[in-house]
Amino acid sequence: MLWKFQTDNLEFRFGQYHQMSGANYNVSVTEIMESEKKLRILSVMKLVQHKNGAMTVRDFIAGYCAEAEAAENEQDCSTVNLSQFSSVLQECDDVCISDSETAALVFVAGYVGYKLRKKLVCIDCRLELFTEKALECELPHDDSFNYMADIDRVGLTWPTDLLLSIVVQCIIVFKCLVSKQHAVQFNLMQNQRAATADLALQRCVAVLDLSGKCTGCSMQVADVVKLCIRTVCNIALNNYTKSLTDGQSKLKALRKLSTLTK
Repeated sequence: MLWKFQTDNLEFRFGQYHQMSGANYNVSVTEIMESEKKLRILSVMKLVQHKNGAMTVRDFIAGYCAEAEAAENEQDCSTVNLSQFSSVLQECDDVCISDSETAALVFVAGYVGYKLRKKLVCIDCRLELFTEKALECELPHDDSFNYMADIDRVGLTWPTDLLLSIVVQCIIVFKCLVSKQHAVQFNLMQNQRAATADLALQRCVAVLDLSGKCTGCSMQVADVVKLCIRTVCNIALNNYTKSLTDGQSKLKALRKLSTLTK
């Protein structure tokens, strides 16, 4: 009867904790909690069956990403009424980007290129937008790239002039949309990203040369630009939402302070 008191299952569990923490014997509580979450996901996924056999976690994640991307594309393709923003494209000509903003947008464009690495398989498409290695002799002589050059530790994605121009035009359109003239109407929209992406694409087509196809995969340049615009719109809307939230928090703090001082 002594075999009933063995601790093989318990030792096996702690062995999984050690291996999932980098083969570290002295695991922390945080690492145990993270490993436990992963093991629970694995235990749940074992119960899911597929017509050709058991579905693995990798298959589930790949299917979920495909469904999420399809839903995202379907939402972006929905019709958006842009008649109330008919003057935005003309107002973009009056918007100026300062040197400090350009330096920050270079870093943003590098992040956009980093996100596009997972979506673009063609090497020629990648080289048109970004490069993963930057040599000193290849660095642009523009001062706007100095900030990125200072923080680079041979791990950042460097954007090309085309990708930087796309990001700049998207930010110009977004600045016009959140200006005092259009902010109220823009905030009341249901699909703000679709409206921003549509206007940004019209702006890029009008300002940049997006004609032609990729020599490697025959993909339209405009289709590649749409992928860039979608990522830039996500970044701009995320920062805009946070700024509005911070503004509300500051107003609440000021009201509390005025109440206490009175």
